[in-house]
Order: sequence, then C-alpha cells, then structure tokens
Amino acid sequence: QPDKILEIGTNVGYSAILMAKSLKNGKIYSIDYRADNHETARKNFIKFDVKDKIELLTGYGQEILKDLNDKFDLIFIDADKKGYDAYLDYAVEHLNQGGIIIADNLYWKGTVIMPDEKIDERNITASLIEFNKKFTALKGFNAQILSIGDGLGFAIKEK
Repeated sequence: QPDKILEIGTNVGYSAILMAKSLKNGKIYSIDYRADNHETARKNFIKFDVKDKIELLTGYGQEILKDLNDKFDLIFIDADKKGYDAYLDYAVEHLNQGGIIIADNLYWKGTVIMPDEKIDERNITASLIEFNKKFTALKGFNAQILSIGDGLGFAIKEK
C-alpha cells in the first residue's frame, strides 16, 4: 500500500483519481506542464472527493523534478514520451525499497511493435524502443512490460 505517490503527467486527473481512491492516508504529487489540464483535474478531484489527497505541481516535469528530492513508494510515468528516459533515471534514484515504477504507453499506438511512420509523426517510437530496453534491464528491479492497453511497464525495486 503506497503512501507517497508521484505522477508525472496529470492530464485531466483520471489516473490520480483512481490512485487517490485507494489511498488511506497517503499523498499524490502530480506534475503537468499545462495549467489548463490542472484546472480540469482540480474540478475532477473535487467531483470525486479526492482533492485533499493530491497536490498539483504545474511546470515541465524535468524542471520540477530537479527540486523534488523526496522518496516515493510509487512513481507513475505518463508524460512526454521523449522525456521517459530522464523520468526513469529520476524514479530509480527516488524510489523507496519495494517501491513500484509504472510507465504507460510503452507500445505507443502499436508503433513500437509494428512501426508506422504515418502514426509516429513525432518520432516517438525510437525513443520508446530504447526506453523499453533500458526499463526491462534495470539493475535491482524486477521489471517487465505487459500487453495491457498501449503497453504498461511495471518495475518493482528489490528490497
């Protein structure tokens, strides 16, 4: 049962709401660079009665993480895909023993498995292919990518 969660990529707050609903006394710190996403998320947090469990940090993930030196029980990565590598480096250093890293969209619309230049206009596929190799080879972690949705990575830090 995680007590301290970091979410990198709030969007409209869907994932944060689901995580907050399962928290007993914990706190979620959620980062997004778009203030309009946080405005929508705030409304959703009120609607689902979880606003007191979530702290929103508005700004670019890599910039905010430079000043966030806490340790977390769970880190959920679902932000700019080309930043995943840097977010993983942060997560490895700031995760408690027995903690979990979750990374979403690791198949990127299926292009990681079956490349399609028309779908991958921002050349994200190559970044995620490299990320996936790094993720599954993490030392001191039990890590794998599950074929759930658009590819979901789970890594548990060994005790």
